[in-house]
Amino acid sequence: MEFKQFHKDFFNALTGAYSSVTDREHYDSQITLTDNEASIVINHFGRENIHIGNVNSDTEKSLKEFKLYGSQPLQMSSVKLNLVFPKPNKTELRLYLSEKRGYKPNGGDIWFIYIDINEELYIGFLEEREWNSLGQTDVEDDFYLSEIETINSKPTKFDISPFGKISQSSISGRVIFQRDPRLAVNRFIEADFKCEIDSFHNTFIAEKTKLPFMEAHHFIPMKFQ
Repeated sequence: MEFKQFHKDFFNALTGAYSSVTDREHYDSQITLTDNEASIVINHFGRENIHIGNVNSDTEKSLKEFKLYGSQPLQMSSVKLNLVFPKPNKTELRLYLSEKRGYKPNGGDIWFIYIDINEELYIGFLEEREWNSLGQTDVEDDFYLSEIETINSKPTKFDISPFGKISQSSISGRVIFQRDPRLAVNRFIEADFKCEIDSFHNTFIAEKTKLPFMEAHHFIPMKFQ
């Protein structure tokens, strides 16, 4: 999946992508890059500089260097991993994980790749719990659905304080302000499920809730908390 704006803000990235590591990918020590993941890597290294075929047929060309996200002093700041087109038609781009070299996320972890503002290629991974606290998963949507998916009429407003509860955590030395999804639900209700910038803006009916699909945005961006 492609980075949203708040991902870019957090990682100081120009572009990026992420996905969940499956247990099989962890076991096989390899990930097949798709869509945005593949585009980022191909654009950075150049398609002609990525080896086609088995890693062992050209070990030098197969090995690519990535900056390692979250590196601290006295730790390695980069990692070299094998990256190849295993098939001649170049329809599949494969990245090989390596615990020995310092990069092997577990099944269920979120792995990500991005180009930072200095146009350097970074790779990293976080546990799903940590990744969720960045705010990029649909925690608000999940809460929203769990509260109103069975309601056929206009939902009842939640009884919470006007400002909600602001909590924070720390990931890789950075403070993360977590969102209160109840505020989003309240705002949807107050706005009668219409865009507050343009009430004639068209949306679609969410399959589960049978209500117009909406997204909540912060008047003051989270990065300025």
